[in-house]
Amino acid sequence: MRQITFAIAGLIGLTVTVQSAIAQTAAKPEIAAELLTSERQVNYTSLQSLLRSGQWVAANQLTSQLTLQLANQQQRGYLVATDIRTLPCADLKTIDRLWTYYSDSHFGLTPQARIWQHLGGQTYEDSRWFESFVGWAQTDPIADPTPASAPLGYLPFRPAYKTGIRNSFGGGWIREMPARLEQCGV
Repeated sequence: MRQITFAIAGLIGLTVTVQSAIAQTAAKPEIAAELLTSERQVNYTSLQSLLRSGQWVAANQLTSQLTLQLANQQQRGYLVATDIRTLPCADLKTIDRLWTYYSDSHFGLTPQARIWQHLGGQTYEDSRWFESFVGWAQTDPIADPTPASAPLGYLPFRPAYKTGIRNSFGGGWIREMPARLEQCGV
């Protein structure tokens, strides 16, 4: 599986550099505040702090909560495919910018979208393959995921509840996200 992971990573234009991802995360400067934009006045400094310090699990949880807030689905507690279409572009760009920057493009919405697009994903079976590829199909979540220990695209999980969920909603969620990112110019 490791050879397939690296081969596909190369095909979709992502660089997987295990050692440098760890070293560069701590050394990376903060993203300028003016690049942390929000159409709904969400403050992303806490997410930036978590990602910058390598607190990937906490950052994943906060991302889930913020995304539910952006979609106005805190009460329902999860997103479905149609919710993706209403997510504000500025906020999606900010969330993705933070995740990809601090993980050296190992985590984030863009790596997940590229994996799905490279797969040519359309069907439920494709979504199962996607979940397997990014490590969501494992029985237990990775206890302490890092860019060095987790598969490409492992984080963030699909927004649901307070922690996110390792599920692509039968392909609906992961099918909509790349389209929305493209509409937003990400």
